[in-house]
Amino acid sequence: MALVAGAQPAFAQAEQTSASGAVDTASQPQSNAEVADTSAGEQGGGIGDIVVTAQRREENLQTVPLAITAIAGDTLKNRGVVDMSRLNEFVPGFSFGQTGSDVRPAMRGVRTANNGVTGDPTIGYFIDGIYQSRTSQASLGFADVATLEVQRGPQGTLYGRNTFGGNIVVTTNAPTHELDYGSTLTVGNYDKVRFEGYVNVPLSENVAVRLVGVTDYADGWVKNSYDPQADLFDENKQYVRGSVKWDVGDFSATLRADYAKQGGNGASAFGYKQIGSYIDPATCQILFNSPNIVYLNERAGNRDGVPDCRTTAAGPLGPVGTGVDLGIPIDNPGDEFTVSNDYKPFRNLYQASTSLTASYDFGSVSLKSITGYVHYRGKRTTDSDFSSSSIAIDLARTHTDTFSQEVQLLSSKSQRFEYVLGGYFLNDTLVNGFINQQLPRVIRSSALAAPITGSQNNGTYQYERVKVFSRAAYGQATFHVTDAWSITGGVRYTHEKKEYLNATAFWYLPATLPNGVNPLTQVTINDPTPPLSIFPAEPSNCDDDGVTAATILNATGQQVASTYCPLEFSQVTWKAGTELQVTDSNLLYASASTGFRSGGFNAGLAAAQSAPTFGPEKVTAFELGAKNRFFGNTVQLNLSAFYNKYRDLQESRQIIVGGTTLQTTFNAARARSYGIEAEAIWEPTPELTIGANLSLLNAKYSKFENVPLPFGGSILVNDAAATAPTIVNGVTIAGIGQRRVIAPGYDCQPLTGTGGAGQPALSFVCDLSGNNIPHSPRYSGSAYASYRIDLGGDSALTPFVAASFAGHHDEQSFNDRLAREEPWLKLDATLTYEVNKQLSLIAFVDNITNESIQTLVSYGGTPLQASYEPPRMYGLRLRFQR
Repeated sequence: MALVAGAQPAFAQAEQTSASGAVDTASQPQSNAEVADTSAGEQGGGIGDIVVTAQRREENLQTVPLAITAIAGDTLKNRGVVDMSRLNEFVPGFSFGQTGSDVRPAMRGVRTANNGVTGDPTIGYFIDGIYQSRTSQASLGFADVATLEVQRGPQGTLYGRNTFGGNIVVTTNAPTHELDYGSTLTVGNYDKVRFEGYVNVPLSENVAVRLVGVTDYADGWVKNSYDPQADLFDENKQYVRGSVKWDVGDFSATLRADYAKQGGNGASAFGYKQIGSYIDPATCQILFNSPNIVYLNERAGNRDGVPDCRTTAAGPLGPVGTGVDLGIPIDNPGDEFTVSNDYKPFRNLYQASTSLTASYDFGSVSLKSITGYVHYRGKRTTDSDFSSSSIAIDLARTHTDTFSQEVQLLSSKSQRFEYVLGGYFLNDTLVNGFINQQLPRVIRSSALAAPITGSQNNGTYQYERVKVFSRAAYGQATFHVTDAWSITGGVRYTHEKKEYLNATAFWYLPATLPNGVNPLTQVTINDPTPPLSIFPAEPSNCDDDGVTAATILNATGQQVASTYCPLEFSQVTWKAGTELQVTDSNLLYASASTGFRSGGFNAGLAAAQSAPTFGPEKVTAFELGAKNRFFGNTVQLNLSAFYNKYRDLQESRQIIVGGTTLQTTFNAARARSYGIEAEAIWEPTPELTIGANLSLLNAKYSKFENVPLPFGGSILVNDAAATAPTIVNGVTIAGIGQRRVIAPGYDCQPLTGTGGAGQPALSFVCDLSGNNIPHSPRYSGSAYASYRIDLGGDSALTPFVAASFAGHHDEQSFNDRLAREEPWLKLDATLTYEVNKQLSLIAFVDNITNESIQTLVSYGGTPLQASYEPPRMYGLRLRFQR
């Protein structure tokens, strides 16, 4: 088949594709003719088309001059993909990271690092056109999907807000005017039972409804050897969605309402498995990136009195032979899927949302409205000492209430001059709460015959509320200069305002405020909210740059509550591009575009003093691409080459505040990334499908200076040859008889103003320029193949195998040894038996070789914590559809 039937001008080609088409048809039980567009069926098959909405209108994927991977809903079902955690198997250059319930996707050198309410996602996530403002919302997954699009690169014109690195766009199936119903039942190891069903009923000639329901249960695949009831990554999810579609002439409206709930123990937080600490073996001190790694749990308070290291050189911890207690042995070291924690955590996430999409076609133009409201609540706890000792637990909560309204005016696709004009309105109220609950100490260690008991320390409490007001106006137009050549230009103006309240308290300390309110009275692990009366009024002179916050301190001088001056950001982003439809089946395009992510607040004491805020980060992106069909529509090859330049990246740095140094977010780094991405499908016969995608990426910081290491940046050792103090840039870094050792592999200098009398402890900052950007493997991709064996009648057997892989990549900007993922290869396979057109049975095995693949390494002090992809998963899926 030709890509588009006939030889009409590009701007006049009629779209006849179906949203049930697929880029990856290999794992689908139905035949190619059933997933292809109508013209494909008439001409004898070939690769099916798929409809995407990346340019805010329905278009054939192969005619859109953007780097997009689109996946059909049937492909997601057959592969068992119910959230974004496995998108790296489909999307070139996509990396998935996760800490607890917060997802951290990455593409083209852009990653989601700050997932707090004071920051914003860097990759936009949309469901049916409605923006999801928190990364933890993505962990709820999706159901009854028509298509899933991953739009790579900044989408700063048509989507705008927080699409700095790209978009993930989920479009669910809308009601149709035909009776339809179906279900998928999945059973597997870890006692997995998932049921997803839908029913579509036309109520009249103009009205249809669709109902979707999901239940999902499974035991945890991270086992707890201390308490089997506290296994991690279990599942307990329920989801229901109802939608109504009304079509009257040229008017169409779809109303959706859904509710999702996810419980169980959850996925811990900030990495669930401790993987070791850096120790200088001579002095037994923590030294970042030291060649010597010890497998000890050094979390605060986890000390069993047993020496774990004996000094071979004199130092601050003692003379030669001094025994040093560094912590307790890590339980089950090297076993990525076993922990030993005494606390049973919980995860309570739920979301209720409604949306209304309405449009009217006037002929030459159409008017579209997208209205959405999202009510999200998330609460989860974790064993913060990562051990069978009883020391502390953490609670984190996230609340989101998001209202958005978008209006679009779209020209007809049959015109030589096409355009999209739009306005966007968003109000978002975000709440973040964090509690560290200290417990009476019970130290349990494999080095002890009996537990050690002791007292408890002070806990901490923090409450943050952010209100975001975002307004935007945008337009993009394409002019078809000739039947084959077109040019495109777009611009967006965005204005955002953010308001911030912060409350911080330390338990067991007097905290009576001037107004007599004590916010600590009812502080327990049961989710406290401070009364708004404790917050001071907004400063009256907020236009004065020298005033940033009004703060109340308690009797001991600690910050309890602050109200900050609002932040406002205005930005113009744009796009310019050109495309050439060489033939009906071959498209070339080039574009330049920009994107930005607004700034925010630094929480706590730092925000009230010298580092209250950080500014926007920006990107300019250039892309060349080609989309092709060859050999009678049996080969598809899509290519893109890109260069991204990043400015004012929001990264962490260290500042001096009073008598201490604090970690904050600054606009510090410049960076760049470039690479090539390819996606290919070959269908030499209707039965055989072979496909692959590949990403080659080079992403580095071009300028990233004055960065503190997360811990152990330097140590002091005794050196009799040092007869005078060592002074660098006017700062004494070592006294007589001492020598300062810097973390190996880093170029660091003392932070001016530290180390002197009355100054904070000596701190060092380092130059990370030239380091790799995290989650940016040099190469990554996947390959798959399937062959449909006709068994007669409507029966068939289809084996399918897929391999996904990635090269070495770093998981933190420091590029240290432990935060590094080695190359990996993962194999998946399915065997589909089509009993008839309605019934299919699919046997599956994911991660056949049981690879341990890191998704993230976190620094929560020492030791480091890591998260991993699931181990081998296998089972059966039974699919029925009318």
